[in-house]
Amino acid sequence: MATVEVQRECALNESIAVVGIDDGVSFKEVWCWRKAARSQDETLSKTVVTASGEIALELSEAQASGLQYVDGFLSVYKIDPISAKKSIYASYNVRVVEGTAGSDYTTVSTLQTAVPWTYNYEGGAQVDKLKGYNAASADGIITAIYCGAQDAPLGTSIIFDIFKNGVTTGTTITLAAGDTDNNAVAAISLSQDDYVQVYVTQIGDIGSGIAPWITLNYQAS
Repeated sequence: MATVEVQRECALNESIAVVGIDDGVSFKEVWCWRKAARSQDETLSKTVVTASGEIALELSEAQASGLQYVDGFLSVYKIDPISAKKSIYASYNVRVVEGTAGSDYTTVSTLQTAVPWTYNYEGGAQVDKLKGYNAASADGIITAIYCGAQDAPLGTSIIFDIFKNGVTTGTTITLAAGDTDNNAVAAISLSQDDYVQVYVTQIGDIGSGIAPWITLNYQAS
């Protein structure tokens, strides 16, 4: 997952590219700061509008000065103009470092759009295709894989196989017996309109509550 760096006491005014979206589309940015992974200690929500193919990432000096923790995460949601419903567009880890009050923000980390593609079973696992279908909006790459299950498999592991355009990419990830999550770095190149599916090729000794899932991070180039 890509990282956004925020310097405490320095206003943030950066931008991320948006692919295939017109100017004037509204997005909701939800910044969450944590002491532990996804433990929500403080939340800041901002609504921004796209312009010139970009989404602005903005924090005022006061907001940046008030950050309590050294890490967090940022979720960017696209807002439907008719229903006002939100759908996830990108997700980032956030790192907070010390800055100097009144000085300009200095970019250290490269900001990249990372779109999470999630696939899942709604019940017990089986050797079959997971629910979910995603197509690349532009040339890009799958950079990371996260997998897990509500209940850990027993006896043998669960193996996930990533397919592109109906053919295996040869990239797999394993959820070992006794584990409820795993992750790996990936490098699966995609062309515009390539579609990606995920198959489970092996299941462990599991019950009906296993509910396995996998998330792929797609990054447009």
